[in-house]
Amino acid sequence: MSKVIGDEAGMLSRRNLLIGGGAASVLGGLSMGLNWPALAQGTGARSAFVVGVSGYRQLRPLLNPAHDADDIAAVLERAGFALFDGRPQLDQPQALIRAGLTRYADALPEGAVSVFYFAGHGFQIGRTNYLTGQDAPAAPTGSLEQSYLALPELMRTLDRSRAALNIVILDACRNDPFPAEAQNLTGAGLARIDAPTRTLISYSTQPGNVALDGQGRNSPYAAALIAAMQAPSSTVLEVFNTTGLSVQSETHGKQVPWVTLSPIPTQLAFSDTLTTAAPIEVPTACDDSEAAMRAPIERLFAAWRDLDIAAYEAQWAQDAFQVAGRIQRARPGIIATRRKFFPRLKRVEITGLAPQFMGRTGDLAFFLNTYTMSFHLRTGRVIAERDVQEAYTLRCTPGRGWQIKENYDYIDRNAKAAAAARRSRQ
Repeated sequence: MSKVIGDEAGMLSRRNLLIGGGAASVLGGLSMGLNWPALAQGTGARSAFVVGVSGYRQLRPLLNPAHDADDIAAVLERAGFALFDGRPQLDQPQALIRAGLTRYADALPEGAVSVFYFAGHGFQIGRTNYLTGQDAPAAPTGSLEQSYLALPELMRTLDRSRAALNIVILDACRNDPFPAEAQNLTGAGLARIDAPTRTLISYSTQPGNVALDGQGRNSPYAAALIAAMQAPSSTVLEVFNTTGLSVQSETHGKQVPWVTLSPIPTQLAFSDTLTTAAPIEVPTACDDSEAAMRAPIERLFAAWRDLDIAAYEAQWAQDAFQVAGRIQRARPGIIATRRKFFPRLKRVEITGLAPQFMGRTGDLAFFLNTYTMSFHLRTGRVIAERDVQEAYTLRCTPGRGWQIKENYDYIDRNAKAAAAARRSRQ
């Protein structure tokens, strides 16, 4: 259980405390009725509500939040926190997140230490911060409070609980989630708010800045937080200070986590249960079998057959690009094109799929593929592609496995287009 070492003389009393490179605002006095020594006696429970949203239906998808939430939840469980519903809340719609949060806060035991963690898209309008569920609308119009989870609503819900301490962790400003035409409505990153009593708020980056999603399994902030939470005998403040310093160093100052808090004991331990437990290992390697390397191609075509746009998107690496005839697309263009095309389809027929392994160099694997596809549109029109040849480069990304990095579709057409271009320059 969490414990307090020392007495109330160790309470934070300065109005400005530097944590991980950010200024932490220390406001107000101790809330009436809080019994910090009870935590030292082992009577304070731990609870956590962990949310990760990667597979947005209308907003730009993100690769890491679901991984981040999964790994954060695993560490919290090892630290003695009971997860809401026994699991992290992954890719949940707004209504379920809001309803679950209310149930969670109502059930918090008196004197508990609570952690709310959110990884996904967040934004600010008029200095009010909003978090997004999987079904968040593609533009911030209409009733924002109904379409998104406003941070003031989150804080009010947690503040009504009987928890002794609410720790709110927001890895939620990774980029502007909205299309260009709607971006003039939103401010950059999240706006700073002061923490209510009994509360510590940790932002993955400083106010008004955009956090990085990261190239590995976890965002830079989540990776640093996972490591800091597993350090034996760390206090709550040490966990977030260590996290901030690590992220600042890892990103060469581009991202500086920020903390605001009301007074809490400086020696309040984050965990007593990790002093001897081995750290949780994050996956670091890919399956080297040819079947594993070929699987993303097979899943890509299965997604066509099932008309599953989320499964289709998941096969592409963050920095993927595609060349199809004279058309070249980076990952955002690939996804945007398919999101428009999939709803027009009634069914897709695929025959002759034959990915052929051509070799491997380091973390890259190479395949040639042939296929025949018939796209049956809802209008009754049929688009047929027969005996198409294409090439794939797949990359091993630790924690994610093999993903498609490059796709050269219609190889014969590419060759003809290149020859025509050369002739035009002569």
